[in-house]
Amino acid sequence: MTKTHKKATIIMGPPGIGKTSVAKVLYQRINASQYIDADDLWRIHPFIVDDNNKQMVESNIKHLYQTFVDNPNLSHMIFTWVIPHEPLFNLVNEWFHKTDNTFILLTANKAIYHSRLIKDDRDLSILNDLPAINANYDKMDVKRIDTTELTIKQIVDTIISLISEIRH
Repeated sequence: MTKTHKKATIIMGPPGIGKTSVAKVLYQRINASQYIDADDLWRIHPFIVDDNNKQMVESNIKHLYQTFVDNPNLSHMIFTWVIPHEPLFNLVNEWFHKTDNTFILLTANKAIYHSRLIKDDRDLSILNDLPAINANYDKMDVKRIDTTELTIKQIVDTIISLISEIRH
């Protein structure tokens, strides 16, 4: 299928790395853009990952993506999600087949990441899963940004530079 002139920037990385904070600033800097956080689609209580809930979230993502593609007022979608393994990465790429996609992986050194988790009052057990998640990211075609010593503005500037460089 022919791709449209539309673009999608998919920001991924482990929970608490800063995807949401970055995307909230990024979409304000890109005209005619929409920001979708997959975490919003998983706000289910109690949080249960089963086939029914996965199917619902997948359907919602595809629907939101298609309405973005169909909206002539929008040209750029910013999508955030952990995407911790290659099959999900491939699935998102398949779902977003009508756009020019750039996958951005946010990383940080373990000490900084740990401090961000504490600051956000997150579950520190995430740190135990990090080596496996990072090993999976090595298999994916992504642009990496080490956020260890960067401000949100610097991260956003880097993303804008990357997507401009890739698309021209």
